[in-house]
Amino acid sequence: MTWLARLVVLSGLLFAACSGGGGGETVDAMGGDATPDAPTMFAFDYTPSWGGVQTVEVFGAFGQATDWTMPFMTLTAAAGGYTGTAMLSPGPHPYILHVVGDGDAGGRAATLSRYAVDPASVAVTSCPAGPSYSATAMNPCAVAQLGPTAPRQHIHGRVVKAGVGVAGFLVSLDRAETGYGSYFVDRVTTGADGTYDFQAAAGAYRLIVQHPQFESSNDAQLSPDTLGIVRQIQTNAFTVEGEAGIALSDAEVGFPDYAKLMPRTTGTLPTTFMFGNSTDATQLQVYGTAKAGTGDEIGSAWFVSAAVKNGSAIFDGTFTTAQATETVVAKGERYFWGIQRAAPADVNGIIWTTQSLVYPLTWN
Repeated sequence: MTWLARLVVLSGLLFAACSGGGGGETVDAMGGDATPDAPTMFAFDYTPSWGGVQTVEVFGAFGQATDWTMPFMTLTAAAGGYTGTAMLSPGPHPYILHVVGDGDAGGRAATLSRYAVDPASVAVTSCPAGPSYSATAMNPCAVAQLGPTAPRQHIHGRVVKAGVGVAGFLVSLDRAETGYGSYFVDRVTTGADGTYDFQAAAGAYRLIVQHPQFESSNDAQLSPDTLGIVRQIQTNAFTVEGEAGIALSDAEVGFPDYAKLMPRTTGTLPTTFMFGNSTDATQLQVYGTAKAGTGDEIGSAWFVSAAVKNGSAIFDGTFTTAQATETVVAKGERYFWGIQRAAPADVNGIIWTTQSLVYPLTWN
């Protein structure tokens, strides 16, 4: 919806409210003027930066018996975005967006489901623990509240392979406020020159760049030696404030060191993993194989070594992270392994951390 069309819609709602037809004044979900104690017409407006979206729903705290368990409303597709209005009682209303569909997800293109923090929201608060969009109460929700509409800043940069911009990489923007878990906001696919550009309200964010088949293929289907690229590369949290936004340093996704990674296929314990000397601090990561019940995708690492620069790390078969569902290696069971490297901070304090594609490994 263009700004002019949006203005016409909201002006019509305001006229109806003032004429007794709406019972309140009209404001954006993020701002506007309203009588403090009067019901207010809020306008939700989300424009995903990726293609193939099927539906966008709003979940939240709106004073209804179905809060957080059923959609409060389904937004209407309009000019590439999704919009909707609703009369809300006074006070802040935490909410989250449920977005279904992603044209880059292959066989899951019509069903891939995400929950998203509205990029228009400056304020965030805790989502309730329990529902599928929040495993803990420390994941952030947007907040619909009165006040001036928040300006949005550009968060932009370039994805490169061997220094040359590359198309087709998936770049996600996460909200990353202190005290909260990092949570999805929006996603773009890099253009022919490797560039990406998000627009979001002031706040703390991080970026995650993933290979083009990240959503359409599982980890077992991706050959590190053939592809020669990273699984993903992500930043630390950074703050966006003021109207200038932020330009990030290039995200390098080429990975020329796969030939150095050993062992392949099978191993014996304790295992010495070789990955070549690096000037960047490198960690060995060992993964379980039961994500989503497929046995073909990794989740969070079950073992992470200390950071080294000598090109090797030893694993004794004991899993040490909170995400591990086993305590020790089971012989004959398939696992995966890879490495993670953190580059030095750039002039903006941004640290790009690279995660390699992974190799399957079974211990005898």
